[in-house]
Amino acid sequence: FDPCRCIQFATTNILNSLIFGCRYTYKSRRLQDLVNIINMNLSSRNIFNLECNFKNNASTKNSSEGCKNLKFHRMFIKHMLGLIDNEIESHKQKHGFTQCRDIIDVYLKCSSNGTNNLSRMNLDLTILEFFTYGVHQMSSYLLWALHSMKEYPDVQNRCHDEIDQKIGPFRPINIDDMKDLPYVNATLREVSRRFTVVPLSQPSVLKDDLKLGPYFLTKDSLVICNYYAVHMNKNVWKEPLTFCPERFMN
Repeated sequence: FDPCRCIQFATTNILNSLIFGCRYTYKSRRLQDLVNIINMNLSSRNIFNLECNFKNNASTKNSSEGCKNLKFHRMFIKHMLGLIDNEIESHKQKHGFTQCRDIIDVYLKCSSNGTNNLSRMNLDLTILEFFTYGVHQMSSYLLWALHSMKEYPDVQNRCHDEIDQKIGPFRPINIDDMKDLPYVNATLREVSRRFTVVPLSQPSVLKDDLKLGPYFLTKDSLVICNYYAVHMNKNVWKEPLTFCPERFMN
């Protein structure tokens, strides 16, 4: 049994609920199409080939791949913008704004009373960011968490016991419970550290000169943060390759 698809459906539905105020069954064609186009967009983007981030060094092969990838990315953007348009029109026709259920409701309510500082372009870009990276990162993180529970049954048992003792078996956990679950919290942090879902940051350009430790970075430098190197730094973490939630218990 591969849980990947189910987890992607679940995380996509969470975003659907937050942004559009609706959820879909896992057999829904709309949900399946959305997950498929998100996967296609991410798989077509060669984010780990750093050469693609430097124009002057880009090879002919990378240039041709970039054109193909750009085509897939544009298809994704077109699909998502159409979805956003439809949802905005649907919200205008069906809902009042006495009780805001989702991000679209908040946007429309603020637009109607003149207090909206978020442009339509900002809204589109925000939603695109949610669906571009939110689904992938949440799904990948949950899969690594499941993997950790399988590989380290002692950790799984300790998490289970803590939840049973502090929360009980009769209701789901909510965010306010986390302060009472120190070992569960530590385990989640260790999953993030040991299995770095996003090993590299998006490239950024410095607006000003910057001194970082012994290094001097000039304005307009392209900067990419290596999160994996930070999480595997032996000067920071004892035995970094070992999965050990206890390192976050103090």
